Amino acid sequence: MDGAGEPDTVVELEFDIGDAGFFLVEASEAEECELLLEEVMQRSDGTVVEYLSVSGADPERLLRLAGEADGIEDARLVYADDESALFEFVSTTAIATTLADDRTHLTDIEATAGDGRMLVEVPPHVDATAVVDSFLTSYPDASLLAKRTLDRSAPLITPVQGREAALRELTDRQLQALRTAHAMGYFERPREATAAEVADELGVTDSTFGQHLRVAERKVFDELFEPERR
Repeated sequence: MDGAGEPDTVVELEFDIGDAGFFLVEASEAEECELLLEEVMQRSDGTVVEYLSVSGADPERLLRLAGEADGIEDARLVYADDESALFEFVSTTAIATTLADDRTHLTDIEATAGDGRMLVEVPPHVDATAVVDSFLTSYPDASLLAKRTLDRSAPLITPVQGREAALRELTDRQLQALRTAHAMGYFERPREATAAEVADELGVTDSTFGQHLRVAERKVFDELFEPERR
């Protein structure tokens, strides 16, 4: 079938995580704002880098909340404008890594004014009931809202797996450069930010930003277009 994949089913799990004690939910309630987990990367030292986009919150207050939260080792404002902001958190634990251990795929997690919701896809070869039991054992104050069977053609690589593969070769600084440039509109036409402005936001020279960006782009493109080289 030319790699299109066989018709198959995926189980989608929807969890309520509003009472599970997660920072993004507690912060959304404290600030009456909306938070969305954009990206998660696990580092070799065991810590986790999380990128959260936030709408309707004061960035400085959110940073103070992060500084007081258990499990968050470092917090940094990547970019902010009048409507939203992007934060980088370094944590000792993350929901996504817990789910990865169960071989599932986190497709969405968001919190609004204290209400938290998470969507997880379970591939056919994994027991969805076992995933639910494992997650609720780790986070007993969460609850399962829905369990759905989705009919679809299973791709050889899921969107989440493809995104992870494209980013896993990046260093922290390269990912920061790519994320900040994207958030500030550097890749828009016409550009909404110059290289100098992005470099200033990162606290580096123009040439250092350019180097990080070129290497990051090459690594991502190599993974997308020549994955057999890996």
